[in-house]
Amino acid sequence: MRGPKRLIDRDKADHLWNSRGARPPKAIPRTQRPPAEPAALPTADQLRSVVAHLPEDAIPGLDVSRERKEHYQAELARVNAMKERGELVVAEDVKKAAFTLGRTLRDQMMGIPERVAGQLAATTDVREVFRLLDEEIRMALRCLADG
Repeated sequence: MRGPKRLIDRDKADHLWNSRGARPPKAIPRTQRPPAEPAALPTADQLRSVVAHLPEDAIPGLDVSRERKEHYQAELARVNAMKERGELVVAEDVKKAAFTLGRTLRDQMMGIPERVAGQLAATTDVREVFRLLDEEIRMALRCLADG
């Protein structure tokens, strides 16, 4: 069974993707980095086992438990709302789409020599060679832009 779905911020991913030719962003200082993703949630049996072995004074009161529950429910509702608005997307879906796009571009670029080798061998005009190569590369990149 796979772990929980990881979500990413679509706008931030688009910005990073579109600015990859620019200078890389400065590293975020360790103190400002977001916390690591939480581990998988414990099962009910695991929680019962932990609570059963706690001393009486270490078990949180009802008000603390309710406060935590409300906080997590509010956070879950916020994440669900962001998913519904399209602000968060499943990271696995983005990885699959990026892989497919990369594979398509690679296949298009690798096919250029096969498509133009005969024409280039017969051409002695530098401008014509440039035009043929430029046309084929633009066609491959257009396929990438069209998705």
